[in-house]
Formats: sequence, C-alpha cells, structure tokens
Amino acid sequence: MGVMGLLPRSPKPSGRPPELRPPRSIWWWALPAALLIGAAAWATIEWLLQDLDKLPIPQQVAARTEAARTALAAAAGSARRSR
Repeated sequence: MGVMGLLPRSPKPSGRPPELRPPRSIWWWALPAALLIGAAAWATIEWLLQDLDKLPIPQQVAARTEAARTALAAAAGSARRSR
C-alpha cells in the first residue's frame, strides 16, 4: 500500500445537486460597521465645525461645505478599513 492508499477517495458523482445550508444573517456585523462609519463622520464634522462661529458668514458657508466633504471622506476611509 503506497501513498495512494492513504488519500481519501472523492465521492461518486450523483444526479442530485449538493445540499446547501441556509444563509446566515449579516446583521451581527453590518449594524456595528454602519454605526462605526456614522460615528466617524459625526466625530469628524463636530471636530471641524467647533470654531466655525469665529469666521465671517461667507467663509462659514465654504467651511461647512468643506467640513461635510471631509467628514464623508473620513467615513469612507473607515468603511474601507473595516472590510
């Protein structure tokens, strides 16, 4: 008996399709991931807008827009890292 006798044999093909197990729920990891991404966006925008009232009104508008863009980019970065 050589090495070939130690290897398991592959099952004989049958006409039936293989039995599939039921799909698992993704909520146990999707919900915490979504909360983490939202927290990253919220924390970033809060941090960037904390001194906004010291700027003149026209600059506040531009600063709010840039803060929102930066917060979304931070959230997208945290989403990429959590995969």
